[in-house]
Amino acid sequence: MTNSIDQKIMQCQHAIENALNYTGIQKKLNTVAYDRKKLLEGKALNEKLKLLQTAKNDSYGSQASSTDAMKANLAEAQQVYFRHIELARIAFRDDRGMQMKLDIIGTRKKGKEAWLSQAMTFYGKAEEIASVMAGYGLSLESLQQTRAMVEALISTRQQQLQKKGEAQDATEKRDDAIKAMNAWMRDFNAAARLALRDNPQWLEMLGIMVRNTVK
Repeated sequence: MTNSIDQKIMQCQHAIENALNYTGIQKKLNTVAYDRKKLLEGKALNEKLKLLQTAKNDSYGSQASSTDAMKANLAEAQQVYFRHIELARIAFRDDRGMQMKLDIIGTRKKGKEAWLSQAMTFYGKAEEIASVMAGYGLSLESLQQTRAMVEALISTRQQQLQKKGEAQDATEKRDDAIKAMNAWMRDFNAAARLALRDNPQWLEMLGIMVRNTVK
């Protein structure tokens, strides 16, 4: 899809530049209301499309980087978290109230937002459970470090969702620009066929293929 759009941008650029730079073509086009001003309007549309295509690609690139960072850091944090809650389940096996406070009863939630919320519930009690967990080899510093990892993940997740929205918005703007460019080129090609019907070589310079007729 991207290659075809980039190709379309280049085709439009070549057609418009040739129409602007070749005096003979431009004189013919003037007869069908495609003067220099009209051609420059098409050039501006194409330049806008080019910029929006680049912006779209950049947005999806940023989204991909954010997603990859989220995936890698999430796996690391989950591995540490699962070990910590297993220790907490042992440490508080006779304290159902604390188990509920730490949200360590039952299976872990799978959705990113739900899991991050569950993990923050646990690490939000780091200072409260530190003395008990120390007896199981888990220091307050370790709990706080993992909490910082989870907080960073929450921030990364927010960025990921923001980048996703920006990419979708960039795509919509790019698509609108494609429609505008397509409409302009459709009318331009029709006008060029009329103005240059006796000059097939010039039509081909504008990217308009001319069928050879058998006589």
